[in-house]
Amino acid sequence: MIESTLSVVEDVCRNVKCWKNGKMALRWTVTGLIEAEKLFKRIRGYRDLPLLIQALGRKKRGFQNIGEVA
Repeated sequence: MIESTLSVVEDVCRNVKCWKNGKMALRWTVTGLIEAEKLFKRIRGYRDLPLLIQALGRKKRGFQNIGEVA
């Protein structure tokens, strides 16, 4: 995933001939990331992520309570 993203950024930035300053380099990098984003696929079960976050929060609070009792 990361390699393919960086590959797209590299392809976009390959033809840039004049890098005037850091801001321009950042702009071209962001442009490459926006192009790479178009190729991203959704993770199966992404709609259930809020449920996972809630469950992990409950689990974390449970562990904190155990530490207080001991």
